[in-house]
Amino acid sequence: MWSLLCLFVGANALQTAPSPKVGQRGMTAAGEIGPTQFHLEPRPLTPKLQEAWDTNTHPVERQDELGNGVFLSDDWRRAWYTYAEDGVIDPETGYANYIIDEIDGKLPDDLVGTLYRNGGGKFGVNDQRVAHVLDADGLVLQITIPPPGKTREVRLQSRFVVTKGFQEELEANRFVQRGTFGTGPMGDAPGKGIDADPTEASALTKLKERAFKTNIKNTANTQIVAVGGK
Repeated sequence: MWSLLCLFVGANALQTAPSPKVGQRGMTAAGEIGPTQFHLEPRPLTPKLQEAWDTNTHPVERQDELGNGVFLSDDWRRAWYTYAEDGVIDPETGYANYIIDEIDGKLPDDLVGTLYRNGGGKFGVNDQRVAHVLDADGLVLQITIPPPGKTREVRLQSRFVVTKGFQEELEANRFVQRGTFGTGPMGDAPGKGIDADPTEASALTKLKERAFKTNIKNTANTQIVAVGGK
């Protein structure tokens, strides 16, 4: 299970399994520094980052090194994986309900209540990935922290937001609506996998499948508010 510390980072930070050990990283074999607007191609790791990669530790950074936009491609990708874990999370609904059994440190006595978070959680349909992470379907998390007592169990519950677009694409097993940031029907184009790079639609596919689709999908992945006691 995830630790309580990572749960408070937000919905997107939860879309990975527990931290990988050395040799278990999925997207790159040796690691790379991810591309940015100033460095359009991936770069090899610096000696300091390579040592951290090999030992599965966090590199020590000086103050003047912060803010340079250096990150590992693999770590960034894992933050945008579809919310899933075998035996814990229902892959179709995103439903989960369990006790957080790993807590870093001690919960303050006055930390009591329910925390809700919403963010992108389902990053595609079948083997097709969304063109942009902001086109992902919403995932709502509920973390409940009871007052101190004999048994103080912190509980996590979650579920994907079932919008009309979500339901239609679940039933069709493919994209059927256009997204705000470039996602749309792909025709018969094969996908690379829901957590791989998105497939680029051909000009013909965009014309045939998207040109006359003016309804933009509501992904419901931005905010959550309490209304009428719910």
